[in-house]
Parts: sequence; structure tokens; C-alpha cells
Amino acid sequence: MLYEKDADQKGHLYFSKYEDEKTSYTPLPHYHSSIEIFIVTSGEYFININGEERILKAGEVAFIDSFTPHTSGSSEWTRGSSVYVIVASGDYLVGIDWLGKESLSEFTERRDGFEKIEALLELAYGMRGAMNDDMKAGFVRLLFGMLYEYSDRRLSTRGKTTEMAVEIMKYIAESYKEQITLDTLSAHFGYERTYLSRIVNQSLNMNLREYLNRIRIYELKRVRSENPTLPLFEAARACGFKSENTFYRALKKYG
Repeated sequence: MLYEKDADQKGHLYFSKYEDEKTSYTPLPHYHSSIEIFIVTSGEYFININGEERILKAGEVAFIDSFTPHTSGSSEWTRGSSVYVIVASGDYLVGIDWLGKESLSEFTERRDGFEKIEALLELAYGMRGAMNDDMKAGFVRLLFGMLYEYSDRRLSTRGKTTEMAVEIMKYIAESYKEQITLDTLSAHFGYERTYLSRIVNQSLNMNLREYLNRIRIYELKRVRSENPTLPLFEAARACGFKSENTFYRALKKYG
């Protein structure tokens, strides 16, 4: 699972339309503090939110709250799809009073009123290159207001455990090339290793070693794509692997 730093930069608003998107893989689950929304206007689209897989159909909405692991877009379920994707950083969400107290349900089926949301998206998408900051903020607030009326709602589940898990994942994203153990996490964060181990296992559904190996293998693929002549284990060392045996076992399992 990866922490997407770019999505959390101030003023980050990603607004795109995926049409008949074909990918050869399902991306590694990732998370960020920004809120992400998928709105399907035609076809079908695969998404996984916190381990729950769905095939979204036209008129359906996926709402991904802050710090929630997710992935989407496997090749099997993208044919004929048209999907709007919006990722809004926290500064765009200031003043949306219900956020933090309530959250939208992760999945909402089609219902009356969808055509109004689709009309807003079409209008805003056509203007996206010319939007100033006030227009972007107004678009986000209007969209969130319309989705609040359109979607099912639930109480927010954010808490201290989630915040601690995110801090751990941020630290690992920045330091995965170094030696990281429960002891180094304990020294860095000032908590008992058993407490941190429990948070990692519960939040990621895997232990610290497995998470680190997954991150390093993922980064290895990026390094090799950018430097195809770099010897394999040299690239592995650059991604934090110290032992050849450990690396090749991880490569076989996660590569």
C-alpha cells in the first residue's frame, strides 16, 4: 500500500474523466488524506475500497474517505466505461460542515437526481482548464453538497488509531530504503512496539515485514523501468533490500 504524497499537497484538485480505460493490471492499493470520488456515467468500472470489491455501473458513486486504502481499474471491467474521478485536498474541504462528523457511504446505487450531478460534471469538466481557485473551490463545494443529498450517509469512522496508522505509513513511504523494524518505529514514535504492531496488522491486514517487502518490490519495478540496464540486485539494494535471499523470496511472492 502506497501513500500518495502528491494528492495531499495544498491546492491539489484532480479532476479527470476515464473513458474506455484499459489497464494491464490493478494498481497497488494506496491512500491519502484527500477525499476521492468515482462517479460512473456509462459502462462498468471495478473498484476496491478497504478490501471490498464492487463493479460500479452507470449512476453509481464510490466515495473514498481520508486515509482509506483503495484501488481501481483492472482491465476486465473498464471496457465501455465513462468515469469521472475527483480528488480534493483538505483545503478545498474547509467549511463543509458535515465532513468529519458524517461521511458518505462508500458505495451508492443509482437513484433519482443523478442527471443533475452528471450535468454539473459535464459543465465543470469542459471548463476545468480555465478554472481559477475560487471556481475550483465552488465546484468542490457544490458537488459535495449534491452528493450529500444523493448518497447514503454514515457516521465518520476516523479516529486516533487511523491517524496513527497513517503516520506510520507516511514514515515508511519516506524511509523504506532504510532498515525499519518495530523497534525503530517504537523509537521514532515513542510507543510500545506491541501497540504499533497491532496498528500495522489491523490497518494493513499484513505484518510490517510483508508491507515493507511489498513497497520495495513496487519501487523496484519503477526503478527498473527508469533504468532498464541497472543490474537487478543493485536496483533491489537501492530500494532497501539488504539480503539477496530476502529479495528473491519477496520478488517471487510479490513480483
